[in-house]
Amino acid sequence: MKFENFEDLDIPRDAAFDMLSEFTFFERMALRRGAEVIRTNPEEENGIGAAWDLNIPWRGKTVKMAVNVSRFERPENLGFYAEAPAIKVDLDIELVALSNTKTRMILQSDLSAKTLTGRLLLQSVKLTRGKVEKRMAKRIAEQSRNLEERYRKTYAV
Repeated sequence: MKFENFEDLDIPRDAAFDMLSEFTFFERMALRRGAEVIRTNPEEENGIGAAWDLNIPWRGKTVKMAVNVSRFERPENLGFYAEAPAIKVDLDIELVALSNTKTRMILQSDLSAKTLTGRLLLQSVKLTRGKVEKRMAKRIAEQSRNLEERYRKTYAV
């Protein structure tokens, strides 16, 4: 199952890439939301090969997930591959410079089932696809505004 969203950012492309590849920020964000985050190769720099083991609370259970960076092409592409017991997720983030100060962030995710449980999960997502897409779009817009705020606080003069 594929999803695609885009969001326009008031940030230069290079700064957007730098902030999106600042993985320690996102590790802390996940920790604040109750996830357990373990960087499996802390000596590895940010880039291809960076990986994490996550324990995520979801619907009263803990879901284990392994995440690694599958693409790291500065300054336009970031890719992640995540694998849980029932599903696999490929997430690609493409950054397109619209001008010197504007960037379009295009997110493409592909979810696939590994087990019967995963198929049932994806089937329920298909049945509520419109609702799921709206929630994703809202969440991406919220994170985009957070990126812009971080940019203004950190990079702007």
